[in-house]
Amino acid sequence: MFLSLYTLVETSDICRKPNGDNNINGKKLTEFPIKIFPNIGLQSCYKECQAHGNCFSANYDRKQLTCQLMDKTKSQLNPLIDAEHFIYMEMTDTVSISKIYIIVKTFCA
Repeated sequence: MFLSLYTLVETSDICRKPNGDNNINGKKLTEFPIKIFPNIGLQSCYKECQAHGNCFSANYDRKQLTCQLMDKTKSQLNPLIDAEHFIYMEMTDTVSISKIYIIVKTFCA
């Protein structure tokens, strides 16, 4: 005899969103980037940081059109430095992008 059990599980995808008010022109974080994207626009740089699970900030080079994804944010231990052609941006807020309901079927013998 088999017994079927169903469990409803709720999951929520969370992603960081850019806080445009915290963009800092002429500054960048000096830490080593976790990923670099050449030939990219500022908004696409935001999106790449959102899509990467470990991106908390980004340096965008307006002259070279390069995006540097960072796994850290500015702090006393990681201060920003002057960099004329850069925009530093932090992913500071989180937003729930979807809720998924999964039905899990369990068979017991």
